[in-house]
Amino acid sequence: MYTVDTEAVIDYLERYVWVQSPTPGAPIPFRCNTIQNALFRQARSLSLEGGVDGTVKPRQVGSSTGVLAWCSALAGHFCPGINICIVAPHGTMLAIREKWRIIHDYLASAPSARYSPLSADNADMARYANRSRINWVDAGETKNSAQSVSLGDTIHLLILMELAKYPWDRFVWRVIKPAAERAKAPILIDSTPPENPGYGAVYLSLLRMCKAKVPGHRLLFFPWWLEDSYRADTKAEYPLSDDERALVDV
Repeated sequence: MYTVDTEAVIDYLERYVWVQSPTPGAPIPFRCNTIQNALFRQARSLSLEGGVDGTVKPRQVGSSTGVLAWCSALAGHFCPGINICIVAPHGTMLAIREKWRIIHDYLASAPSARYSPLSADNADMARYANRSRINWVDAGETKNSAQSVSLGDTIHLLILMELAKYPWDRFVWRVIKPAAERAKAPILIDSTPPENPGYGAVYLSLLRMCKAKVPGHRLLFFPWWLEDSYRADTKAEYPLSDDERALVDV
């Protein structure tokens, strides 16, 4: 139904999206960092090609910002009428929507971006004048609320943000998996590994399927050292230990 040109979307985001500077001051233009570049180009779900992309990534590398920017570009410009569902852990949706709102406002303020205005905006959904929608789905704080999660109408892209942090992930998955399968919606699991004992069963199960190369499942591994902000420049004459030299040789 939709064809997405990855390079065109990246160019659009870098033309029209601005983000907050790491240091106090004026906003700066959005520029894809190493991990965002890799995610955009490797995640076939983001180009709406189908299947499940499971990520293993570090914290604080701009992945969620990149995904929200990508979804905004699809909904507001590239794919009129698209229905995107973003599921997130209970208690985090407000912060996610605030991050999306900043991206949206920059796109909406640039006339040359030809970005569709909103016709409705609330805690459950952002509806665009071009008939696109971004649905905000809380994964639930309790077992009962997790079992009552609903994805609504036919969806074209499902984003599971921080799946490893859903306290009732098995119950949420039982609800959203059939809906995604009926719609044949591509799924992106944008999550860091689980930090708390007892969490992350569904995330780890899906990653095992991705690692085993089950048809339609892809594992996307983004180690922390890919991100420039985690790396320090070293002088060319920096001496290597025997252990470090052995790692370089590997």
